[in-house]
Amino acid sequence: MQKKIYYFMILLCLSCASPNDQGIKSKGVAFNTTLSQNPSVLQLSPKEFFGADFSHHFQEKYEIATLISALEDAAKKAAKEKKLEEIKACYADEIRRAAAEHGIKPSTIVAIIKVESNGNPKAVSREGAKGLMQLMDGTADLMGVNDPFDPEENIRGGTKYFKEMRRQFGDTATALAAYNQGSARIRNKLRKGGFNPYQLAYVRKVLSIEKKLD
Repeated sequence: MQKKIYYFMILLCLSCASPNDQGIKSKGVAFNTTLSQNPSVLQLSPKEFFGADFSHHFQEKYEIATLISALEDAAKKAAKEKKLEEIKACYADEIRRAAAEHGIKPSTIVAIIKVESNGNPKAVSREGAKGLMQLMDGTADLMGVNDPFDPEENIRGGTKYFKEMRRQFGDTATALAAYNQGSARIRNKLRKGGFNPYQLAYVRKVLSIEKKLD
């Protein structure tokens, strides 16, 4: 992010500076040269590098560059996001079969898939959870899943596991928290008074998506 902001600054220096901004233009050229020779210059702040030439109007250009870079990152993230309808269409048969087998609403399954993996059957979390419904290896074994990256097996196993969490805890919200965090951890949290903010956010997000689909 910081590197892109600097590149934007150089571009703005060279293309937008007025005839009175020769000092800034020359600094922009110098920065480009320095960067190619010493990448550690990226650790400098704009004021540290541009010095006295960092005028008010250049500060405005820097802020614009920061905004453009942030918007660019947001657009890239949005492009990677799978839409709910896309997830439903990709795995409609698998979701329908798992829902019928375990008595879980299709909307709940889709919502869990969306939040857990964004519909990526090859997803692997930092903790090692795998596939569409992010099954840990131990959970996958208990649910009879041989290949967690196979959509059919993963959805069937994940739905079966959620059904078990709902059986144990008696309500959908707590079952969702247990699905995501593990039943032992949630029982411990409940003994101490309730969910932490992350667990609450997860449950609310899944329930919000489920409500949209119902």
